[in-house]
Amino acid sequence: MAKAVPSWTAEELARLPEGYRYEIERGELIVREPTGIRHGGTAGRICILLGGFVAEHGLGLVLAAETGFFLQRDPDTVRAPDVAFISRERLDQIRDPDTFGTAPPDLAVEVLSPRQYLSDLRSKVDEYLRCGVRSVWVADPRRRTLHQYRRGEERQYTEAAELVEDAVLPGFACRLADLFVI
Repeated sequence: MAKAVPSWTAEELARLPEGYRYEIERGELIVREPTGIRHGGTAGRICILLGGFVAEHGLGLVLAAETGFFLQRDPDTVRAPDVAFISRERLDQIRDPDTFGTAPPDLAVEVLSPRQYLSDLRSKVDEYLRCGVRSVWVADPRRRTLHQYRRGEERQYTEAAELVEDAVLPGFACRLADLFVI
């Protein structure tokens, strides 16, 4: 007889102690270790660039890594992208700002860790897009590249001077090199 796998809920996730980042994938608890300086610096830099632009133009809200979003219920899937943008329209769908986001972000940004490869995150990218995230960025601070995904579209930025733009943030543009701090 197969051993039953415990099915975690978002409510149980919310009661876990701080110190690690947690996500739930179809009821399975995923524990994420703290990140290194390069990873955290890249996520922080992207948060600053997007946050400044979004605030200046009144487009919504940019959120940091610990922010969880429901992507599925029963079994629960709660993801915490490294950076997230929620438009004003989707902010209006959030019932309780002290809990996980009940509407998916418009933009989810994942930063590759040293032991990860782009292929490791592909299923997470597909999951985000299936659940209503309009755009997903995967930043690779070691290779200084950015992959941008939208439904049916994929773009790769590889040259430092290339301008990173996204239709989810009309008017936003920065050089690829500006996303990486070290």
